[in-house]
Amino acid sequence: MHTNVNILMYIRRNPELTRESFYEYWAGVHGPLCVPWAEACGIQGYRQMHVSGEINGKEFDGIAAFEAESLDKFHEAFQHHYYKEVIDLDEFNLIDKKSADGGITAVYSGKTVVNISSGESTLGDEDAEYRLQWEEHHKRIGKLLI
Repeated sequence: MHTNVNILMYIRRNPELTRESFYEYWAGVHGPLCVPWAEACGIQGYRQMHVSGEINGKEFDGIAAFEAESLDKFHEAFQHHYYKEVIDLDEFNLIDKKSADGGITAVYSGKTVVNISSGESTLGDEDAEYRLQWEEHHKRIGKLLI
């Protein structure tokens, strides 16, 4: 089984932006700016979660979710000259980079185990026993409940 790592970065917006303008800039400018860099550096997934809340006693305005082959590969990407010369500078428009934590409230990482992708099982025959259990259960109750 091939596994990747997921990295979740909880970010706080630049205080000069409203939450709506933060999400708009992130989706329409900063995200597309990152795509060629991420592809070239082997980052296999980049998603923006436009959510807000509090974690570790600190507020956040969004979560950047990355998928990479390894943490080493992920960290290497941030050493690339394009990140340093272009993306990092643009982050000042978006993120509260002037704060003590640089606008990154929390970072979590761990391996990814994919069971369903694009609405379908990725397990092949590994889930056959449980599919049979599912079918027998629904035969027993006489209908399929969703």
